[in-house]
Amino acid sequence: AAAAAAAAQTAAAAADEANAVVAACAKELLHLRKAEIQAKELVGAATADAEEGADPPPAETEGDDEPKDPAALALLAEKAAEAVAAELVKAQTAAAAADKALAEAAEAVEEANAAVKAASDSSAGAESVSEAREAAKAACEAAEAASVAARESLESAKTAGEDVKGHVERAEAAAKAATPEEVAALDPDAPKEGEEGEGEPPADGENAPADGEAPVEPEERKPVPIVPVPLALADAIYEQWSGAETAYLEGMHQCFASMREERSLSLAHFVDAKKTFAEFLRRPDEKMTAVREFQSKFNDVDLDHRRDPRTKGELLVRADELRDALWDICDAKLQEAVDERRKIVEDAYVADHVVLATNHYVAMVQLELDKYAETHAVLADYYTARRGAELKEEGPEVAAPPDVLGEESPLPVPAADGEDTPKWLKEAIELTPTLAAAVSAALEYFKSVSPPEPDPENTEEAPAEPPAEGEEPPPPPKTDAERAAETSAADLEEAMAIERHTVRWRMKRIVENAVAHAKHLKRVEAKALVRLEEYLRDRYHQECSAVAALVEEIKCAVDEERELVNDLILDDVDFIVLEEELAIPDPPPQPPAPPVEPPARGPGVFTASQLANLAAGLSSAAISGVMTAGECARVFARCAAVLTPADPGVPPAFSVCNEGVLAALARQFAFGDSLYCEWRPLIVSLLVDMYPVVIDASVERLASAAAQLAAPALAGRAAFANARKLWFLPARANSSQVDVAAIVMRALADAFAFEPGEEGAVDVESLVLHLCASPASAEAGTRKALELAKVLAALRLVPEARRRGLRDGDVSMEPDGASGDAATDSANPNPNPKPSGASTTRTTTRHGSAGWDSDPRALVAGPTVRPSARHSRSSHGSSVASYPVGC
Repeated sequence: AAAAAAAAQTAAAAADEANAVVAACAKELLHLRKAEIQAKELVGAATADAEEGADPPPAETEGDDEPKDPAALALLAEKAAEAVAAELVKAQTAAAAADKALAEAAEAVEEANAAVKAASDSSAGAESVSEAREAAKAACEAAEAASVAARESLESAKTAGEDVKGHVERAEAAAKAATPEEVAALDPDAPKEGEEGEGEPPADGENAPADGEAPVEPEERKPVPIVPVPLALADAIYEQWSGAETAYLEGMHQCFASMREERSLSLAHFVDAKKTFAEFLRRPDEKMTAVREFQSKFNDVDLDHRRDPRTKGELLVRADELRDALWDICDAKLQEAVDERRKIVEDAYVADHVVLATNHYVAMVQLELDKYAETHAVLADYYTARRGAELKEEGPEVAAPPDVLGEESPLPVPAADGEDTPKWLKEAIELTPTLAAAVSAALEYFKSVSPPEPDPENTEEAPAEPPAEGEEPPPPPKTDAERAAETSAADLEEAMAIERHTVRWRMKRIVENAVAHAKHLKRVEAKALVRLEEYLRDRYHQECSAVAALVEEIKCAVDEERELVNDLILDDVDFIVLEEELAIPDPPPQPPAPPVEPPARGPGVFTASQLANLAAGLSSAAISGVMTAGECARVFARCAAVLTPADPGVPPAFSVCNEGVLAALARQFAFGDSLYCEWRPLIVSLLVDMYPVVIDASVERLASAAAQLAAPALAGRAAFANARKLWFLPARANSSQVDVAAIVMRALADAFAFEPGEEGAVDVESLVLHLCASPASAEAGTRKALELAKVLAALRLVPEARRRGLRDGDVSMEPDGASGDAATDSANPNPNPKPSGASTTRTTTRHGSAGWDSDPRALVAGPTVRPSARHSRSSHGSSVASYPVGC
C-alpha cells in the first residue's frame, strides 16, 4: 500500500508538471494569435492605401534595422500560431493521459488501503491476510503502471513544450527578416526553391483564389468529421459486444471455479495422505503375541529356581532375546513405512495436477485472445460508423487468434534464453511449459497484427520530386470515403494498441499466478513429505522405547525373584502394566458351607429333618392316618436306616429299638384293643416333645393360626409349607442355618393332607384340634378341643363340600394297611367295646346330622369305633386324647 501511494504521488507530480506545460503552450499560442491579428490588420491597411494610390505607411523598424514587411509578419504569425496550436493539442493529450494515470493510481491506492484495512479487521486468519496481500500487490502494480504512464505523458508534454519554444524562437528570428522570402527561408517546413510543395502558389487556374479572397485549404487537409452512429447499427454493435463480454466473463468464472476446486482437492489429497500414513503406522503387529508367550513361560518357573543365580542369568538372557525379537519387529515395520513413504514421494500427483491447473490458465489466455479478436471486430464497426465510412457486408477483416489450447497440434515451447522471450516468461518455461508456449504464441500473434514501427533514422520523408518527362503524373487527391476509411483505420489502430497493451499485462498476471500455483503445490508436497518423515521416525523411536521399558520391568522382576503378576501390555507406542488385571488368576473361592441344622435337645427328641422324613413315610404308607402297629414299626425302621449321608435317620433312642419295641410304641395310639393305631397323634406327640410350648397355647391362638393357614392349606402342600409359620417355630438366624420352620411346616403338611401329591389340600382344622393335646389329663385336652371346635364352627374355614366328604359307606371301607389284622376284625364283627371310663378315653366326632354344625353338645364319649379308611380320608373328625408326650 505504501508503494502504491508513492507511485500515486509520482503520477500526481507528473500530471501537475504536464498541466503546467499545457498552460505555457496556451499562453504562447495566445501571444501568437494577437501578433497574427495585428499583422493582418497592417496588411489590410497597406492594401487599401495601394488601391487608393496613396503611399504605403512606413514599415516598423527597430533601431537601425531595416523596415519590416507587414505581409511577412502576417505570414510568420500565422505559421507560428498553427505550429503552436498543433503542439498545444499534443500537450493537452499528454496532460489528459497524465490525469487519467493519476486517477488510476489514486484508485489503486484506495484499493490497497481497503485491502490493508480488511486484513487488519479480518478474523479468518492466514487466508484473509493472504487475500489482502494479493489485493495490495495488485494495487501496487496498478499504481506503478499508472505512474509509468504519467511519466510517459509528462515526457510527451515536455516534448510538445520544447517544440513550442522552438517555433516561438524561429518566429522571433523571422520577425527580424525583411521579406517573405527570408521568412520562408527560416521556416524548416517550407519547400526549397525549385521544389513543388504545399507553400508554392497554385498554378494558373488550379484552385487559385479570387481577387480579394483568402486562400482555400485543400480538401485532403480538412479533418474527417465525426457523424452519429445509426440507432440500428448501434444496437447491433452493442449486442455483439455484450455477447463477447458475456462469453469472456462466463469462461473466466468457470476457470476461476476450476482453479479453486483444484486447489481444495490438492490440499485435501495431502491431508488424506498424512492421515492414511498415520493409520498405516498404527497397524497391529505380533509384539503382543511374543510378550504373552514370554510372560507365560516366565511365570511357570517355580520360586525355588528363581532364587538360583543360574536361573536368574537364564531369565535375563531370555529377556534380552525378547527385546531383540521385538526390535526386529520394529525394524521390519520401519522398513515397510519407508517403502510406503517412497511410494508417496514417487507419486506423480503434483506433476499431474500442475498440468491440470496449467490447462485452466491456458484456457484463460485463450479467452483473452478471443476477447481481443471480438473487440477488434466491434471497434472496427464502431469507428467506421463514426467516421461515416461504408461498412463491409462480410464484416471487418480480423486476423483469427491462434489456438493456444493445443487441440489441433501442440505448440512449441520457447527457449528460455531466447532474445524475444520476456523475463517474466522464463520461469514459466520451466514450471508450466504449456502455458509458456501459449503465451509465446499469443505474443507472436500480437506482433503479426501490429503495424510496423517506423525507422528512427528515416523519420523525415523525402520531398516529392516533380515527375520527369515520360513518367506517370501523381495520383489524384483522395475522396472523402477514402479519407474516412483511413481515419477510421487510424483510430482503430490506436484503440487496438491500447487493447494489446492491456492483454499483454493480463497475460503477465496469468503467468505469475500459474507459477505461484505450481510453486505452492510443490511447497505443500515438500511439507507433507517432511511431516511423513517425522511421523515415521517418531513412531519408530517410541516403539523401541516401549520395548526397552518392558524389558526393564522383566529384569526388575528377575532381580526381585518374583513373578510377573500383572498383565504387561504394549499398547501402540506405550508400555502399560495393568494393575487391575492379573496374569496369574486368583484361586477359585471356596464353596459356601452347607447350612447346619440345630442339634436336638436330647437323644429321644426328633430334629426337624427327622420329623419331616417320618411324616413323609407315614403319609405315603397310610394317607388315611390309620395303620397297624406293625406297619408303623416298619416305617420307623425304614426311616432309621441311613443309606446316604443325606438321610436324616431317627434319634438314637429310636434307632436302637427293634421293630417289636417300635410296634409296642405305636400301640400306645391304638383304638382301644384294636390292632389299628392312629399315627397323626404320634407325629403331634413328637412335635410337642420338640417344642413343649405348644401345650401352653390358648384356644384363641389356635383359632388364629387356623384362620391364617386356611387359604394356604386349601392351595396344597407346597403353599402350606411356604405360608406363614406357626407361632412356636423358631426364626432363621442366618444363612448358615437350615430353615427349621419351613421343614416343620412341610412335615405337618404331609401329616394332615387330605390327598396325596403336592396339590392335595391340608386339613388345618384337624391339625389345630390335634394340637389341643394336654399331658395333664384326658379331660383337659377334651375340654380345650370342645372350646376350639365351637370357634372353628363359626369360622367355617373348610368348604362345605370338603367338610361333608363322601358320607355314604363311611364305615364299610377298610383302613390302609389292614391286610393283617383286618381278618381278625372280620371274624369278630361285634367286638366288646371298652367302657367309656377306661384309662384311654377317645371322643370321636363325625360330620353329618350330629356334627358340629347342628349341636356341639352332640360330641359324646362312647365306645371306640374303628373308623374306615374312607371315613378317615374325607371327614374332619378327630380323636383328641391325652397321650404320653414323647412316647
